[in-house]
Order: sequence, then structure tokens, then C-alpha cells
Amino acid sequence: MTQQQAKRGALDIVALGEPMIEFNQQDPAKPLEYRRGFGGDTSNFAVSAARQGARVGYITRVGRDAFGEALLSLWRDEGVDASGVAIDDSASTGIYFVSHS
Repeated sequence: MTQQQAKRGALDIVALGEPMIEFNQQDPAKPLEYRRGFGGDTSNFAVSAARQGARVGYITRVGRDAFGEALLSLWRDEGVDASGVAIDDSASTGIYFVSHS
């Protein structure tokens, strides 16, 4: 393999941080209605950079739960290399709630 071939497979960016699932309140008059989204500045950065054409990897840990699976699916769909993501059987994936009151 030539150096040029090796460089093609190299990542441009590697992000390290805490991804989270976001629940964002849609209407203060309906305080129990939230829209699920993705949060965590490093995850958002990794997705944004991949959308711009960068080869991006992500290093983090998620729980073995539906939210961890949703994040893994997001990164797969967005072209972020998640081979550095550990799945933790003893912890939950982080979530947060945003309310507008």
C-alpha cells in the first residue's frame, strides 16, 4: 500500500465527547409534549463535519439501550465512523430535557 492509499483511509477529524438524546418541548401550553433529537456538541460537530465531506471518527461511550442504538444509527446514516464507540452494559445513554416556560 502506498502512502497516498493509506492517507485516503485516514480520518480528517476525530471527535471525543458525550453524545446525548435531547427532548425539546414544542409548546409551553402542552408541557408533556417533547420532540426527540440528538445533542452533545461533539456529536453535532462530527455530523456537521461529515455532511461537509470530512472523514470523521467519534470516540465515546453509549449505553446498551434504545437511545444508544439511535445515536449509533445516526452516525452510521451520516457517515461518521463509530468504530471508536464503546457500548456500556452497565450505564444508560445520557438524555436531557429542554423546556420553554
